[in-house]
Amino acid sequence: GPVMLVHQKAPQGNDKIRQQVARMFGVARDPDAFSLLSQLVQAEYIRTALEHFRTLRPHCMGALYWQINDCWPAASWSSIDYFGRWKALHYAVRRAFAPLLVSLHVDEHHVRARVVSDLREPLDALLEWRLLTAVGDLLSRREVAVHVAPLSVVEVGSLDVSGALGPDLRARVVIHARLLGGRVVLAEQHAFLEEPCALRLPDPGLAVTVTSSGPDTVAEVTARRLAPVVRLEAAGEGRWEDSFFCLLAGETRRVPFLPATGGGAPGRVTVQSLSDWVTPCDGC
Repeated sequence: GPVMLVHQKAPQGNDKIRQQVARMFGVARDPDAFSLLSQLVQAEYIRTALEHFRTLRPHCMGALYWQINDCWPAASWSSIDYFGRWKALHYAVRRAFAPLLVSLHVDEHHVRARVVSDLREPLDALLEWRLLTAVGDLLSRREVAVHVAPLSVVEVGSLDVSGALGPDLRARVVIHARLLGGRVVLAEQHAFLEEPCALRLPDPGLAVTVTSSGPDTVAEVTARRLAPVVRLEAAGEGRWEDSFFCLLAGETRRVPFLPATGGGAPGRVTVQSLSDWVTPCDGC
């Protein structure tokens, strides 16, 4: 629309955004969906770069991204909008900058894992890999003991995914990795073997229950099947403690609502997933 055109200062900027959204996700259902998908494109590119830079320590000891916030209401590349609401990028950056990070690199034949630690003390943990279908069937599982020195990166190993999976199944599975300290999940990561536009996933069957106790409000989100991206939205002013996250089949996540200064309850709460934003393709 005219507002977007006025605010777009980059040459061919809107065309570039459309191309990248189409390449990664396909065709957006409507303008609102297009806006959200463009956020996911940005979040995925910057998350990938930040994780890569962190795995290069000590050759690379830090990274900055542009930009954090906006000085006026606009559709921009900021990770926090003018009103203080977190976009997909800000949630992704928080995960990518966590003190403990599991980074997964996927190619045609292997999934490689590294553990990055910004802790100042050594860590002995267990890395659990699981290959799961969209409906939660476990195809394979592996555990690796990991010793992580302070302020270091550890190459954990790789999984061979070249022989056991045909093209159809590759588009219907997820790799889930957890770094465990006893029964405590210290860090986790997921990865797909295909680009989002090539995934063949059923409707995730999301359900959300909201409970309030005094000033505190918590949303409990459950996925019956794999949901690569889950977004919580509230009508009231504020933000959810987490959003734009992945839920495995049968997984439930409790997410507190953080009201803005002077704000109150979240009001009407909605939950959406990738399937709500992308036009289904033939054969899906």
